[in-house]
Amino acid sequence: MAKKKSMQSLRLNSHCPRTRPARPDRTTQSEGITLRITKTMSTLLSAAGFSLLLSGCGGQTAGEAQPISTPASNTPNSTDPAPPSATGSSTENLAPTVTDPKDIVDVSPCDFLTADQAASFQLPTTGEQAEDNFGYNTCLWSDLNTGFSVAIYHNSRGITLSDIYEQQDTFAVFQPLDIAGHPATVANRVDSDINCEVFLAATDDQMLVLQTSTMSNSGVDACDWGIEIAATAIENVPD
Repeated sequence: MAKKKSMQSLRLNSHCPRTRPARPDRTTQSEGITLRITKTMSTLLSAAGFSLLLSGCGGQTAGEAQPISTPASNTPNSTDPAPPSATGSSTENLAPTVTDPKDIVDVSPCDFLTADQAASFQLPTTGEQAEDNFGYNTCLWSDLNTGFSVAIYHNSRGITLSDIYEQQDTFAVFQPLDIAGHPATVANRVDSDINCEVFLAATDDQMLVLQTSTMSNSGVDACDWGIEIAATAIENVPD
């Protein structure tokens, strides 16, 4: 059973980070997060019979994240550290319905954050757009000095938040949330303060995905930070 991580009204202030136990230092390299994205795509594309995923700072006020109820799920356990694939085993929408849909299919991944917003999250002002061997587009903001990185991408080929809900028991951490008025969830294979994946439903069939990394000695929780970035990103998309 997935561990339910408590995230009550999360609002991250990077100037006053939360205190965390010290962990061994590690250097966050852009190649590392790119590898995580590629592993994600490999896992997603291996699912049979399913077209997969396309494959309070700087004056910004991000939406609050509130826990929401978790529907029951029946899925096999998995030790694969990569994010889930769509199983196509259920036609039931397990995730909450999106009441304020925003079409993100034509949004370039690097347009989800402005330069000022990126800087407010201690990121480079310009993201680096990349394409892997699957033709999958993502945008990566990575600061090798601070060790903070975020990759933002979205799907247009079928994976939905409901698919993530369906596999919730395969995660060490699964916490449904409301982010800026949109159903979302943190879903991590490993319970970690320095790496996190946030899935947000822009519409019932479009999903925004963020992979975040922070440094162990920064005091910034990667999931709290990712939730704030996700709120800012979706609020930048016009209705």
